[in-house]
Amino acid sequence: MADLPMTDSLMNASTKRIETALLKSGAVYQNQMKDYQSAIKTYEEFVMRFPASQELVSVYFNLYQLSLSINDEVKSKKYRDLIVNRFPNSPFAMAITSPDYVKKLQEKQNEEENGYKQLYTSYKEGKFAEAMQQATTAIAKYPDSGLQAKYHLILAICQGSDKNLAAYRNALAEVTKKFPTTEEAAKAKEMIANLNNIELKLAQNTGITENNKPEVTPEKPSVNYIDSDTEQYFVAVVSNKLDLNRIKFNIVSFNLDSYLNLNLNVSSTQLNQSFNVILVETLKDKATSMDYFKNIGEAPATFLNAPPEECVFFVISKQNYAQFIADKGIQNYMAFFRQHYKP
Repeated sequence: MADLPMTDSLMNASTKRIETALLKSGAVYQNQMKDYQSAIKTYEEFVMRFPASQELVSVYFNLYQLSLSINDEVKSKKYRDLIVNRFPNSPFAMAITSPDYVKKLQEKQNEEENGYKQLYTSYKEGKFAEAMQQATTAIAKYPDSGLQAKYHLILAICQGSDKNLAAYRNALAEVTKKFPTTEEAAKAKEMIANLNNIELKLAQNTGITENNKPEVTPEKPSVNYIDSDTEQYFVAVVSNKLDLNRIKFNIVSFNLDSYLNLNLNVSSTQLNQSFNVILVETLKDKATSMDYFKNIGEAPATFLNAPPEECVFFVISKQNYAQFIADKGIQNYMAFFRQHYKP
């Protein structure tokens, strides 16, 4: 009883599995086993059970082709008429009614395949500007192509060649949003996570190894932060692998022991898929904030409960903090911080 679909949602999921199974079974009979009678029987069961399916026209077309294969003129005419009358604008109707349609479609597919090979060659050879142009053209020229996810991923990687981490990360994030269920989206997520870790190393000014491509210039801010001596925040950027609540508890305890009179508030938010931000507010000016920074920074493993390679911390003005959260660029702000905040 535990495995039976007893709710509407489970029943719908079960029905969907049956629909998919019938399609796969029909395809196996038709294309692999060449058992055309069994394929017809399976597809006809599909038509009877799922008359509103989005796959109906493709099933009709399979039945049309199978009927031609066994010289069943009655059924072939039946399914031809169903396709042409019910789905006149579909590629299947065009393939039946326009003798040159399949030829032109094949020519277009060959053209796209050759273009993709050229694009991939440009990308592999490091000709990123050329590859970006080719990918951009392909995205516009073949909007319904099954290669769209690949075009966007290569475009995102090429955009990362200008050594701008924020733009690179945003381009990869777009791939995950537009094509969430694809292999390219999974690859983009993996690359974002790796990129975030690289950025933390750069923010710590430790550099990166040759294997951690792309190379990025450590001190190259892309956001115009403003130097200010007004209200300041202490920020700790920590890996999401760490116990966030424990770190916040440690900081609150530190504040109660050493800065009780400042009435500091501790909160947290997610920066990206790899890091969280812990915010300590509010410190009245640079001098006060840097005193706090110096004291808590003397033992980060104790107060932040984090190894040095998984955290970075700094002071930031209230105004600049909003820009930092929007930009999500740790490296960008750390370049500004090192220049304008002195211990």
